[in-house]
Amino acid sequence: MIKQYFRHEYTWSGRSISGNKLGWGMVASSIPKDKNVLRELEKMAATTVPDKKGIPVETLTYSSVTGFVKMLTIPARAGEDNRENKLVEIYQPKEKNTGPGCYMAPTGCWEQNETESYLPEVSFPEITQDPKDILTEYALLDRLPEVFRVVYWCLFECPSGINVVAPSWEDSDFAENARKIMYAIHCMLPEPLRKKAGYCSPVTEMQSGVPFCFSSQKCHKDYFSLDTFEGILQKREPDILDYYFYYYLSSYFVEQRELFDEFMEYAAAYLKEKKCGSMELSRLQWLFYGFTRKKGVLPLDGGYLMEHLPQLLYWASREEIFRETVNEVLASIHKMSFTPALEQSYTELLLKGVTSRSKADVISELHWLMEKTWDKNNKAAKERLHLIEETNKALFTELVCDNYEKTETWSGKLFCEHMSSFDRIETYLDKMEPRYIPGEMKDQIIRNMIMLLNENLFEIKNHDAFDRIMLRLGRKKQWVLILKDFVSQLDEREENLTEDQKDAANHVRKLLSKYEKKKEAGKKVKKEIVKEKETSCEEQEDMDAEYAEAWEAGGGSFPDFLMTAAPQGFLTGCIMYLSNYSLMIGHWKIAVGMAGMWVLLMLNYIYMLLNKPEKYSLWKNIGACIVGGFLIEIIASMMVSQKLRLLFFIILGVLAVLIQTGNIIRRKAADGSR
Repeated sequence: MIKQYFRHEYTWSGRSISGNKLGWGMVASSIPKDKNVLRELEKMAATTVPDKKGIPVETLTYSSVTGFVKMLTIPARAGEDNRENKLVEIYQPKEKNTGPGCYMAPTGCWEQNETESYLPEVSFPEITQDPKDILTEYALLDRLPEVFRVVYWCLFECPSGINVVAPSWEDSDFAENARKIMYAIHCMLPEPLRKKAGYCSPVTEMQSGVPFCFSSQKCHKDYFSLDTFEGILQKREPDILDYYFYYYLSSYFVEQRELFDEFMEYAAAYLKEKKCGSMELSRLQWLFYGFTRKKGVLPLDGGYLMEHLPQLLYWASREEIFRETVNEVLASIHKMSFTPALEQSYTELLLKGVTSRSKADVISELHWLMEKTWDKNNKAAKERLHLIEETNKALFTELVCDNYEKTETWSGKLFCEHMSSFDRIETYLDKMEPRYIPGEMKDQIIRNMIMLLNENLFEIKNHDAFDRIMLRLGRKKQWVLILKDFVSQLDEREENLTEDQKDAANHVRKLLSKYEKKKEAGKKVKKEIVKEKETSCEEQEDMDAEYAEAWEAGGGSFPDFLMTAAPQGFLTGCIMYLSNYSLMIGHWKIAVGMAGMWVLLMLNYIYMLLNKPEKYSLWKNIGACIVGGFLIEIIASMMVSQKLRLLFFIILGVLAVLIQTGNIIRRKAADGSR
């Protein structure tokens, strides 16, 4: 299929001479009127680096404005001073597309002829070769997992790019070979990664911002040899998931292309808004794991899945796309044969990796573990529960409070066990964080305690335990109501009580009186605070009335008013003039002037604070500022000499600072005499 391309020519000089047509910029284009595209292309062309040995460098890069473009950078020398120059020829696909076939146009040679502002479009056949054939041609198909490893490591974990070394390639075929290799790589990538996978070839040194730099000899520490497969493959040993990801990805590419394409679409949807990084690569690998499990591939080792489950739970709590993978991992774990030691290890892993986001999933998994062993091995289950309590008390509280009302669950059975006496209830609550106990559960505990209390209504220690538990639950008001109701019933039956029962009744009355005294003391303190607030409000009203009288009178004599308003007028004038001046030209003297105005502003602020009882009316201040500012600006603009104008402002500034300093001294002296 034939594809249409726009052409652009660009030249740049290291030492541009004014008036020389070999300065810098776009010199010819197929679309000279599209300024936005031309500006973007100039930025892209400016980043290319000519090879020091004079080799034309072919570069493929992507921009959101232009899409993919192909550039050929040719070093040259120009002008009488033989200055360094570069020429860049650009091919831009007419249809903005991310498909690998349309932007792999062969790059021509720069023609040293006079160019016109308009260049005709050109046509090139689209590459249609099967990437498997290309990989077979260059002996890469049999080691495709390693190729995948290099590509993904480069795009996710190597910001400086990778030097792809091909010493066996002939110089005449080097650019063509690199173009075909990159075409195959682009066919194996999801669209968001394809946009990042630019390349340049051939080079003798690495270029920044280009992930893949092809060279005949090694020119960077991070390299990969197409002949020997040496380099970054030995830099880091892959783990189990790496092997899994690269092996099955290669298998799908070679044998089940429809599954490979399906995952590429899935990965593209995930990576669309993501930045490339090592964590993103790990996430992509786990998404692939979930994808392969749906296709019937065998699961990974259970121990490895357990180790990484907390991180997966955290990701799933933030991104719903991981939920399916998490469910698959959990299903694989639940099919394992658990020993007590493995259960203990699994619990420790969950507790170690729990976060506020993944807490709900961790609690669900701990529930599964407890239900699994509660009836079979109650002792081991309670030991595990003790471990959870010691490690994370808040998590323990939420765990045991979940499903407590269902008697068939382990947490329901635990709840029922501890509701048989006040001592057991206290023991139960000692292990928990009261603020995490739900209100419904507190109500149920109170109902159970009332039932226990009714069994022996005049047992003093039961009332004391009831009191302690109610305070721990944060239900003091409810406890006071219960005590009042009980005391009222005791008063009605006072004559029929035995001596022991009367002692118990008096004890209950003492408990009630303790809370009522605290309540009365609290009311007294509250009344005193309200009284103090009312007094301060009256004083403030008197002060406001005093200031209002001074405001209405417009206090102070006219000379005093002028002395106060003069610095403000100068400040306004300086800001107006210097702001206009700074828009035209930047100068250090402006900064000095602004610093002086800041000093004056602080002096003016101090003076106005001291002068509060004699405030001048607002309209007078505003009028003086505007009039003074315009006068100063007009006078300054009439001065032709810049030095004279600067001297004028310096004199005015010094005078304003001196006047305001005198105002402050005079005001403080007046206050002292009073």
